[in-house]
Amino acid sequence: MSTTLSIVNRALGEVNAPVIAAMDDGSVYSTHVKLNWEPARNAVLRAHPWPCCLKREKLNISEETPAWEFKFAHVLPVDYATLVSVYPETTYSIESGLILSNEQSLSIKYVSTDSTLFDAALEDALVYELASRIALPISTKKSLADSLTLKAQEALKRAIHTSTVERTPKDIRNHRWKEAKLGRRRYARS
Repeated sequence: MSTTLSIVNRALGEVNAPVIAAMDDGSVYSTHVKLNWEPARNAVLRAHPWPCCLKREKLNISEETPAWEFKFAHVLPVDYATLVSVYPETTYSIESGLILSNEQSLSIKYVSTDSTLFDAALEDALVYELASRIALPISTKKSLADSLTLKAQEALKRAIHTSTVERTPKDIRNHRWKEAKLGRRRYARS
């Protein structure tokens, strides 16, 4: 499991740039990395419910209350990237860093931005995504940027494929849609 800086330096290596000592060391390279790291990381993390980054947390209630539609607001974790599920199952809406619902107590399963959790395949996807974003401003070579964009897409596909085998497959024999299709169960429209 790598640090953010090692992932960033791997991306810089892909565009033939020197490594940096810190994300804010004042160099041109660190400036480009700093501008692109969070958008690249968040784009990759929001693309899939990465098992290596999943966390479960009981949320704190916010002092703010929704003006209408929902009764409660809960604060999302600081390392939140994207939601996977809520418990108990309920209607909700994510707005302005809060999750609104009618449940006073709410827990979530979410993808974390904590880079110490990233596995090797996810790191590769992040390296190429970041490299594809910094290639043109650093190297000014469109062909390199295009090549890294293709590598980023392939690395993301490989990482998603790798992570899908880390879960118990869902048994589609018992899904409600299949039962309804076979006429075993009727569902009323709500």
